[in-house]
Amino acid sequence: MIPDLTLSNTATVPSTLHALQSVLAAGALVLFPAFGYLFYVFKRRS
Repeated sequence: MIPDLTLSNTATVPSTLHALQSVLAAGALVLFPAFGYLFYVFKRRS
């Protein structure tokens, strides 16, 4: 590993991290119920 690279040195600006966190949270709110619905639909055929 490169000793000059630390987590705080390579991190981006906080506004970008907050935007990324918001987008990931919004995607999870859509994705997880969709997975639940798919499991419900295909599980009842068994």
